[in-house]
Parts: sequence; C-alpha cells; structure tokens
Amino acid sequence: MTFCYTFNQETGYDGEYETREAALAAAVTHNAELIDPYTAVWTAQNGRWALGSEFLTGAAPLLIEYARDDNGEAEADAAAPEWLEEVSLEAENTLEQMIKATFDVWCAVHGHTPRLWHVTDVVEHEIGAAT
Repeated sequence: MTFCYTFNQETGYDGEYETREAALAAAVTHNAELIDPYTAVWTAQNGRWALGSEFLTGAAPLLIEYARDDNGEAEADAAAPEWLEEVSLEAENTLEQMIKATFDVWCAVHGHTPRLWHVTDVVEHEIGAAT
C-alpha cells in the first residue's frame, strides 16, 4: 500500500509514498517551492492503476452511429438503409464491453497504459501558504 497527494483533486494525484505522513511531507515541500502556494492538500491511499477503457464512455453508440452514417457512402443492397437502425440497449452494452476489453489489450500491447491511480481514503489537510 502506498500513498499520494494532490493540491487539486481534479488534476490527479502524485507519488507513491510509504506512508500518508511521507506523502504529506512531500506535498508541503513541493508547496513551498511554488510561486503561488496552496492552502490545502489532499492525501490518499493508492488503490489500483486505472485502465485505458475507463476513459472510454459511450464508445459503442458513437461506433454504431459512425457505421450507420457511413453506410450511405457504401455500395449496398436495398436493405442497407435500415442497417443498425434498431440496436437494443443490451446489444449496445455488449458492444461497449467488447470495445473496452479490446482497447485495454491494445493499450497494453503498445505501451499506452495510463499511469493514473484510483485512490481511496482521501483526507484533506490544511497547510500554510508560504509567505
């Protein structure tokens, strides 16, 4: 188990420290070096690495729409205009899971695995701004 810190919960967490106290000390040191220091820091326990697929939201409907819309440019038989018009939610969800699984494999094979943690046990600490 390791710990990390952030000054802004929307920009992600930094580091792998052995203890929460070590993460907080690193944050305080980092903060002292900033031109515009922060007054608060969040420390958290690193959970697991995020998967690339976790950044894909709604890929299946986009792929279906792209395939359906591009169909007009393809030479096809008379049934083609109805292709993919009625896709059930179950079928769409299945496609979504298949896309995510394929994307995770692709990320791993080509070295594009994100280096972002899922964090737990987040604690806010007030820190003095350097003057």
